[in-house]
Amino acid sequence: MKIGIVEINELIDKEIESEKQVNSQIVMGMVKIKESLNKLYDEKEAQANKQY
Repeated sequence: MKIGIVEINELIDKEIESEKQVNSQIVMGMVKIKESLNKLYDEKEAQANKQY
């Protein structure tokens, strides 16, 4: 089973919410991971669109 970018973002958002009260460094790391994943996804989408 594949997980899409939307599901990954939702999962990260839930984890960010639960960690906000506990550890801001973890939250910053999760935000950075989310940004990197979304950037990679956007690049792959753009590359796929160029092929068509």
